[in-house]
Amino acid sequence: VLRNDKFPERVGREFVKDLKPDESEVNLWRGQVYAEKMGEYRKAEVSLPEPGRMEFKVKVGFVSRTIEWMRVDGVPTPPTE
Repeated sequence: VLRNDKFPERVGREFVKDLKPDESEVNLWRGQVYAEKMGEYRKAEVSLPEPGRMEFKVKVGFVSRTIEWMRVDGVPTPPTE
């Protein structure tokens, strides 16, 4: 994390680690993603369904959740108060 205006304490945190390509499927990687609410890393599948879009799928027990990240052209300027 390079910048977080809402939660500055998260700057410098590594959210994704141990990312390796899945040998059996194109555009699929496996690794670990930091689950903020749990305070720990969880296994995740990372895919690139289209250019500029990345999806993280994390399973916890019987529940799975998919988070989507979109590419931006640049870092937005922080809001002024």
